[in-house]
Amino acid sequence: MKPSNNIKKIFKLFRQFNKQIYLVGGCVRDIIMGNTPHDFDFTTDATPDEMKKIAASAGIEIIPTGEKYGTLTFHVDNEFYEITTFRKDVFYKNS
Repeated sequence: MKPSNNIKKIFKLFRQFNKQIYLVGGCVRDIIMGNTPHDFDFTTDATPDEMKKIAASAGIEIIPTGEKYGTLTFHVDNEFYEITTFRKDVFYKNS
């Protein structure tokens, strides 16, 4: 699969701000299985505030989809991309 111009744009923007960004979720599964993904989700080391600055630098509208959980949606050329800050799964042991 060849990445769209919007996906390339998102990767380039985050690199310009020295931030890591990766595709995750169902789109990765679809690509591996040879299917065409219908949506693309990303994860990054950028915080929501940093993502807002990145988006603003390129004139990209953001939607605070789940900002308190680290997720913002970038609205790029009539397409929507959810980007979530890295998080760590924590396992609790009952005592």
